[in-house]
Amino acid sequence: MSELSLSFGAMSPPIEQQLNEAGYTLGMSAPKYERAADSIVYLRVQGYLTMSACDAARKKLMKDIAKEARELQ
Repeated sequence: MSELSLSFGAMSPPIEQQLNEAGYTLGMSAPKYERAADSIVYLRVQGYLTMSACDAARKKLMKDIAKEARELQ
């Protein structure tokens, strides 16, 4: 897999859309990762996560997405 860059945040396009534009897909797992990304944003906005904890969570999420993403056929 080449370098993959995703944008996370309340105003970012859905993860699956970003992956599709890069030539990848998460298939049926896409909603799971979208919920996880939305949860990180929600917890940060509500003050339950520090910025460093939020960064660590996004890094882990990105690692898991990169493992599961497959090239579009």
